[in-house]
Amino acid sequence: MEIVDDQIGKQFRRQKRRESGRGVLLVLPAFLFLLVVFVVPIGSMIIRAFDNSETAALLPLTAEGLKSWNGVGPPPAEAFGGLTQDLRQATADRSVGALARALNQQSDGLRTLVMKTSRALPDTELSNAADALAAIDSRWREADVWFALKRASASLTLTHFVKAADLEYGADGKITPLGPSEKLFQWVFLRTFAIAGTVTLISILLGYPVAYLLAASSGVRRRVVMMFVVIPLATSILVRAIAWLVLLQTHGLVNDALSLIGIISEPAQLLHTRTATILSMVHIQLPFIILPIFAVMTTISPNYVRAARSLGAGPIVTFLRIYLPLSMPGVAAGGLITFILSLGHYIIPALVGGSTDQMVSYYVALYTNRELNWGLASALGIILLVATIVIYGAFVRLIGAERVSLVPR
Repeated sequence: MEIVDDQIGKQFRRQKRRESGRGVLLVLPAFLFLLVVFVVPIGSMIIRAFDNSETAALLPLTAEGLKSWNGVGPPPAEAFGGLTQDLRQATADRSVGALARALNQQSDGLRTLVMKTSRALPDTELSNAADALAAIDSRWREADVWFALKRASASLTLTHFVKAADLEYGADGKITPLGPSEKLFQWVFLRTFAIAGTVTLISILLGYPVAYLLAASSGVRRRVVMMFVVIPLATSILVRAIAWLVLLQTHGLVNDALSLIGIISEPAQLLHTRTATILSMVHIQLPFIILPIFAVMTTISPNYVRAARSLGAGPIVTFLRIYLPLSMPGVAAGGLITFILSLGHYIIPALVGGSTDQMVSYYVALYTNRELNWGLASALGIILLVATIVIYGAFVRLIGAERVSLVPR
């Protein structure tokens, strides 16, 4: 009997392992997809924001010479000599341009200084490298230049985060805030969150009645309304952005219509404004706010409304006290989705907005594609990611995790 029970137990455990293996195989494609399109890019972005190994590899002798320098007094003679040898080697390897560009990311103006010095350096050994460098350019006697070289010769750096936070390294190597007129990224982040918040609020105000209409209707009417909500999702954002360009340009349909009915006498500046940016983004985001609210509204039993009306509550009181609170999980979920998606908009502000309407994504693309400063682009992306996570956590803590869902509890 015990042998039979043992065999049954083995068969049962084998069957459980087989079922677990099937479950793993079913989940594996989704896991690999998530790993490739989400985890790896974010991990690469984080590494890129801190990594400085390529620049440090071009300055090995300079790094060795600056290792014992604490910023007090001039750098040791070994640092000057090491720099001249590193510049000669970079010139011979044709990597001096990359070195100059990387050093310029540490401190503005170093690119010109490095290129000028590399061209003027003699091929022979220098008896006094410090005087020779100073003769080429007097900036080689300034401490802030050597502080920048010391930072650039390290494998890990915080320079990109310092710039992304509108801070700078002073002449003594300490981090100090930029002046009010020099700050850029703080205003960019504030603008990004302000635009995303405005788009989310307007989307909720416009999307809630549409979701209510969908939930209250049935049959052909619901299918028609749902078709108008879903079809834009199948249209490229770029196509919709160009459509707004056509509508809002100086001699576009909107200006022509306003002129035709006599509201304006000359074309109004509608394109490349904050209003155009917000209006276009609301158009993009409306389906993402309507569908979650509609999903929750369909689960609200009509008996709740009928019970409130039978107890003497009017339509307005019934809506405010019964229907609206029950639909708030959909509003919270849709609002959160819309806000997070709005933070990452790039095409709409770039095409429809003006120079003062560009969001963080524009500068990430700028430093990635044009300036080739991937470290700063990664730092901006990480700050936006962390800020989004913090806002999400605060939102969930304030509203309650059970209310940010598609099913009322």
